[in-house]
Amino acid sequence: METLDVGAAVITHNGKILLTQRDKKRHMGGKWEFPGGKIENGESIEEGLMREIFEELGLEIELGNFVCTVVHQYPEKKIKLHAYICKPKKTDLKPTEHEELAWVIVNDLLNYDLVPADVKIVYSLLKRARI
Repeated sequence: METLDVGAAVITHNGKILLTQRDKKRHMGGKWEFPGGKIENGESIEEGLMREIFEELGLEIELGNFVCTVVHQYPEKKIKLHAYICKPKKTDLKPTEHEELAWVIVNDLLNYDLVPADVKIVYSLLKRARI
């Protein structure tokens, strides 16, 4: 089974982190996640992540520190999820693929019904003194 490289943006603003709720009609619909998506052939993780965030949210971001890489096996696919702290250049979001958006303090992230791979990212964030 092929492993897909996926980027995840931990977008921070005013001490909160952006979570997005997956479209209810798609795989894992209704669950919450860090925005991002599949890295295309020929793209670096960073390039793909910036492209995905612009496509999904109309948002330009600056990539900051690398958080972690999570390998997760879903029943139908295996992903290698690369998470980065990101800062938005502007905060006017134009979501195209999500049910809802939420700005959440780090200690409240686990109160959301997250996709399984993203739970591991939250544990990495909670280990950090500051993000």
